[in-house]
Amino acid sequence: PELSWNSFFLSSQILGHTAGSHLSDFLLTLFEVLHPLLCLQVKIPMSALPSSLVKFSLSKCNRVGVITLSSPDTLNALTFEMGLQFRDLVESLNLALTVPSPEVDTNVGSPFSDSNGSIITPYPLPPSTSSISSVVITGEGRCFSAGGSMPFLKSRGETPPHINSEIMYRFYKSYLCIRTLPVPVMAAINGPAVGAGACLTLACDYRVMSPKAFLSFNFLRLGIHPGMGGTHFLPTTVGYSTSKSIMLSSSRLPPPYCLTSGLVDHVHGQVGDGEGRKGEGEPDGFLDDCVGLAREWGLNSPVATRGYTRTMREQQ
Repeated sequence: PELSWNSFFLSSQILGHTAGSHLSDFLLTLFEVLHPLLCLQVKIPMSALPSSLVKFSLSKCNRVGVITLSSPDTLNALTFEMGLQFRDLVESLNLALTVPSPEVDTNVGSPFSDSNGSIITPYPLPPSTSSISSVVITGEGRCFSAGGSMPFLKSRGETPPHINSEIMYRFYKSYLCIRTLPVPVMAAINGPAVGAGACLTLACDYRVMSPKAFLSFNFLRLGIHPGMGGTHFLPTTVGYSTSKSIMLSSSRLPPPYCLTSGLVDHVHGQVGDGEGRKGEGEPDGFLDDCVGLAREWGLNSPVATRGYTRTMREQQ
């Protein structure tokens, strides 16, 4: 049966709080260790579970990796379980991108081996993953992400504040690890990106927005403090004054405003876009064009591009 890691995590925290801080710390560490171990040792990768919430694919040229938030029924709401899968995928990509050449098995880097002696990663990757020069992240369906799962956020009132801070820290970290990838990351904002979902786009290096999408940093309207790095990334992206206006208004921000304010780098459909190579589920060719743009980045020197990406992130 499928394991609810969120329930295990919360139960361990409450038990630890009752028994003492030392036990709480021990259970947190146990949780962090058991999750990847079980996924590896029983050979049931997170992507193979019935509730696979994150998907990975390669472009036709094998130069661009595409991460898809895959929970369209919840408008790709960010949950603890999705975060664990997202983290596993990013860790696996980091391992694959350290492979010195495409001839080397891409499933390397983990200290665990299968019966054949092959090294495996927490998330199974397709061949040639080590050759990608950029990553695109998008959402499945009509929404990029509706933000943090409301049941998850509401349940925070049932646990003590110091436990909540630890839970939220690990929750945010599981998504913001996207910034550890050594290659440029593009957010292909195919639909509404709200709250933590909007903040996740700001953690990316480049943002392309569909004309059908909008951004909304509606934390204060919901009665919660901005999270997912929003109070850091928003001012560094649009400036201190504009960030205050955006947060306090909690309004929907349409593509023209997002472009002029610097929230996004490009709005799809402008002069210079492709003709909309119509792909399955992409009537306007949005994702295809985003991948095409990311593929062009691969024409640059890989070493120089990685160095530039690292330098720009350090400015934030």
